[in-house]
Amino acid sequence: MINLHPEAIFLGHGHGDHADNAAYIAKWLNIPIYSTPETCDVMQEDVARMAADPNTANGGSKLIPDANPVNCIGVVPRGSVPGTAVVNIKQLHPVACIVAFKHIHSGTVPTDPNFWGSNPVVPVVNDYDPREQALYPPGTCVAPYTPATTKEPAGTVAQIGPGSTGGVLGNGITGLQGCLATGPVLSTPAPGQMNLTTTGFGGVAGPYSIFYQFILRDDNHFTTVWHNTAGPLIEGFGTDPGLTSTAPGSPYNAGVSPQGNPLVGAHLFQIMDSLPPTDVEFGSVTTLGLATNAIRDPFLYTQHVRPQIYVPGHMTDVQLVGSSLQSKKSFILTEEVAAGSPEVPGGVVYMPELRWLVDPNDLAKPMVFDPDDQRWFNSEKDSRIRSFCSG
Repeated sequence: MINLHPEAIFLGHGHGDHADNAAYIAKWLNIPIYSTPETCDVMQEDVARMAADPNTANGGSKLIPDANPVNCIGVVPRGSVPGTAVVNIKQLHPVACIVAFKHIHSGTVPTDPNFWGSNPVVPVVNDYDPREQALYPPGTCVAPYTPATTKEPAGTVAQIGPGSTGGVLGNGITGLQGCLATGPVLSTPAPGQMNLTTTGFGGVAGPYSIFYQFILRDDNHFTTVWHNTAGPLIEGFGTDPGLTSTAPGSPYNAGVSPQGNPLVGAHLFQIMDSLPPTDVEFGSVTTLGLATNAIRDPFLYTQHVRPQIYVPGHMTDVQLVGSSLQSKKSFILTEEVAAGSPEVPGGVVYMPELRWLVDPNDLAKPMVFDPDDQRWFNSEKDSRIRSFCSG
């Protein structure tokens, strides 16, 4: 990432599977991080820890240039309720308008009878190809976790510790290696390992999530959406202020309950409905709600964003690393069973073009779109861009 020289980092949320390395990259390139104010606090903790790290495993070279705070910009007000602030970020002005708002992290809620109707939940079969460990042998993870939390493939169930990204099936078959963990790091890293993780896996701020839309100003206004989680907006359930407890000044406090705040979720869907038409949605298809509602929530995001092309992400943790195509199968079958659901706008399922990603086949392969392609022209864009981008 450092060699790509990005201009800025737009964090979808602060969990370690997304925010690890962010402060490190931002310090070396002197670029800003955009996130919630709460995650910005954690970014400064990361800087302080890395600046004090002796990095003895790698000859004592500095992990970061200095201990000065990283330039982290809070996108929405501190402690805000999701959807109560829709903002413009000027980072790419005048080339592009960036619209951002807080939404809700994925979560587990009871199975939704209104969505599934008489149909059973379409599960994501969380498995992998048994040939993976031979085709792609494990190596040393940069993150200095113990093998018990990161060694995948693993020999036994006992070798898989808390926070591991995968595991062993009942027959002992194992899959691709995963390097994510949430436990304590090694006190003595191996050569090549560096603690570039985010403190406490993002802490309380970890699930606070931002939804971004990037709109080019010229020609066809090529438009992309980026979100790396998809929350249970039907129930409005999450850990943000104003969902399961009231928040000062929130216009949605009447909807607060221990099960969530559906008024907030409905408002978030309304924002998505009103955005300039989206050409490409880069969105998380994995969710913490897999066990009860499978991929209902990522699917419903596509029904409100209505992209021409949907590119799924986040399939290498929460799920087993090699399970991507099982998610694709579930997504397509969900499109079929959701027809007529009262939770689908108009009861008619919108089917974007799917550009599915499979790890490791698609790893580090650029996906290129031509902004001048007339496919992106949409006469509805201009008025909505004026509404969100002031011209």
